[in-house]
Amino acid sequence: MGISAIIPNLNGEKLLPPLLDSLAELLAQGVVEEVVVADDGSEDHSRELVRKWGEGFRLVEKPPGAARGFGPNVNRGVRAARGEVLAVLNSDLRLSGDPLTPLTEWLRDEGVGAVVPAVEGGPWEVESAIHLWVRRGLPWVRPLPEPPGEPLIATHFSQLCLHGACFLIRRQVWELMGGFDEGFRPAYFEDVDLGMRLNLAGFRLVLDPRVKVSHLHSQTVERELGRTKEAVMLKNQLRLVQKHRRYLGLENPAGRGWLLLRGLREGVRLRGRQMAGYLAAALGP
Repeated sequence: MGISAIIPNLNGEKLLPPLLDSLAELLAQGVVEEVVVADDGSEDHSRELVRKWGEGFRLVEKPPGAARGFGPNVNRGVRAARGEVLAVLNSDLRLSGDPLTPLTEWLRDEGVGAVVPAVEGGPWEVESAIHLWVRRGLPWVRPLPEPPGEPLIATHFSQLCLHGACFLIRRQVWELMGGFDEGFRPAYFEDVDLGMRLNLAGFRLVLDPRVKVSHLHSQTVERELGRTKEAVMLKNQLRLVQKHRRYLGLENPAGRGWLLLRGLREGVRLRGRQMAGYLAAALGP
């Protein structure tokens, strides 16, 4: 199963070299078929850096007028890729050895939609639902309390959220799902949305904690979004809630009550658009 590594990049000149070095080794070993760096209109020297990296590395540039953001950028990279398996890797990811081959083995099971490793370097909760839901969302979700010792095969987001920093998926499944929903711009929750859609389509998600990668965590978004980061996260969370209301169990009285309280909270915090959206979701049909 040929692997195309897809790296979304935005002004990642200082972040990319260690990851590209690791992938150059995997190219030489025949583990990876190609490395596609999808650039989202960088203004630093990262594009020139990629062009100089050597055979097997390709740069995909954002066409004039095309949408910016993590989702649109990854989608462009995938369209340009050739591999049967797509490995989406953030530019601030660090690899040790070959984490891709053991993850690819899971995809031989056609019932598996996507597979993620244990991502270290940030809170373990990145892999579970707690960071996304308990701190910023659904309080009744029970997240993973700690890294499981054995692979976790999940059929619902409350067991495992798809982690956009590093995941593998078959091209056939990606195309069936339509890739990332580009409405989650510029970033956040497009990966959770894709995982939910995979579950709804009958696919399972797999977390293999025996395979580990390191993540510097939010290096690009912290730099590019700055103080607007939280507002962007809240906006996209609301979009996710509106899109997957039934899947999230928000059509029962408890769910509607949570939406109502969430809307009132956003009103207290003077976020009018989020307040209106949550109240409409709580009170609507």
